Amino acid sequence: MRLPIPLAGLLAIAGISGCSPGSPATRAEFVYVGTFQVQAYDGAPKGILARGTKGSPGEVWVAQHYGPIRRVTRYTPEGALLGTLHILPDSTGANLRTLAAGEDGATWLLQQYALNSGSIVSVDRAGTAIKSVPLESGYTPVGIASAAGLLYVSELASAATGGPLKCHVKVFDQTGALVRVFGNTGPNPLSRPEGVVAKDSSIWVCDADRMRLYRPDGRLIRSFGSGTAPGFNHWDPRSVALTSDNHLLVCDAANRVVDEFQADGKFLGNFDGETVGGDLWFAPQFVATQPDGRGGDFVYVSTTSDLRPGHVDILSRRVVFSQSRPGVLQPATTH
Repeated sequence: MRLPIPLAGLLAIAGISGCSPGSPATRAEFVYVGTFQVQAYDGAPKGILARGTKGSPGEVWVAQHYGPIRRVTRYTPEGALLGTLHILPDSTGANLRTLAAGEDGATWLLQQYALNSGSIVSVDRAGTAIKSVPLESGYTPVGIASAAGLLYVSELASAATGGPLKCHVKVFDQTGALVRVFGNTGPNPLSRPEGVVAKDSSIWVCDADRMRLYRPDGRLIRSFGSGTAPGFNHWDPRSVALTSDNHLLVCDAANRVVDEFQADGKFLGNFDGETVGGDLWFAPQFVATQPDGRGGDFVYVSTTSDLRPGHVDILSRRVVFSQSRPGVLQPATTH
């Protein structure tokens, strides 16, 4: 584990001291805090989840999969190992992909099977399965998010399904009952959905070279991405997280960076391997955030590189103030 700055010192190091009158308008700043190595047999960590209450991240959960072993490893916000939830292998040879927080302390795990199918499994804090919901054959589940009592699962269509490929997002309630399916019809259907994040009535989906905003009923509100702004002709968003002020942090696989956007699609900046300790082979896979209690965020990025295989980078995201209303944080507007 390499963590040069204790979490208690994050706010001071990042220059976050609360809302001060007259603070100038500026884009968010990311301060590298450190890196911790995940317990892994090989390869990169998968999904990542920051669990806790506002101002106290509590725990960081990392999904891992290698061979027949599937498990979720729990860490403190600084990267100290707390324990491991051993998710026992089953006869289908499932690949543990990612995870999302459920209700009443439960966690939903997204599993992929070899033959274009998968399942979502709810487990308690001990790793004991509470409920398992099989997903439709012919589709590969790739992303999961939870908000307002609903689960959102993005799925890739397989050529084996026959006919035109129709990727989609499935909506489940917390019991695992299917509520609806969206994104597979209309003039702009999903083409290659991956990561998904949800907050209240906003559901963001990474789709090929674009980000798409939906409502829980499946209405497409807006999209942005390649060709919509200078420098975004080759863009490959794979996972996404929301900050405390409703900005998007997007892992861009094509450019090996984490981009920040307002909810209206305005590009604000990004960080790469130079920011996280000079990692020349920085390859962000999944990103998670947790409010720091002062208008900023703790940011966790699971990544892999030749220099530091299988690790999580920790950053502190500095708040942005508005000159028009000094000292008042101006969140991006969502509908």
